[in-house]
Amino acid sequence: EVEQDPPTYSIVAEGGAAGNDVVSEGQGYALLISGIVLASAEPNDPNRDSMIDIFYGYFNGWKKMAELSSINAGNCQSTKFCASGSIACLPGWKFPKELNGIIGSGSAPDGDVDAITGMVFGVQAVADDATKPVWFEEVRQWADASATQFMYHETVASSTGENRIVKLGSCWGGWDSNGNNPSYHSPGSYRIMRDYQANFSGR
Repeated sequence: EVEQDPPTYSIVAEGGAAGNDVVSEGQGYALLISGIVLASAEPNDPNRDSMIDIFYGYFNGWKKMAELSSINAGNCQSTKFCASGSIACLPGWKFPKELNGIIGSGSAPDGDVDAITGMVFGVQAVADDATKPVWFEEVRQWADASATQFMYHETVASSTGENRIVKLGSCWGGWDSNGNNPSYHSPGSYRIMRDYQANFSGR
């Protein structure tokens, strides 16, 4: 837990090069899993309110990472789409566990696509609630804006404009010699993002 009001949670890596730090891949997993769990719950589940709060906490952690990244010149996102154009939606890839600075700038698409997909699950899970969570409209907007940010800064068109490839991140990769990482490709998530944006109202 980073903060209590609003609840802000981070996933701290336990080993490897990111040990004791937060990486966007781990935080993205947290958003994805908490969103899926919330979407899987029955409306009368006695633990649903807790699921709603946990999802919100991980979203706020992600948002804080994006805020920190947006004031860093190395984010490689020339256009900002979140929070009415004041925040670049996709955070850098590595942070201290307190989320009080940034260690690794430049976004990573594997964590980003998981986070966006998790936001979509979370929003859809509560969309029909008579009384929606306090975070509903904010996350609804962030999911849409983040999908746009992903397309603009983590994919790149071919020289003919007929094809598009996922980069290694906002700062690296594409059709050049840096190439791309096949493990970053997530066709199912791309379809979720496409359908969400196609049905989005109020943009």
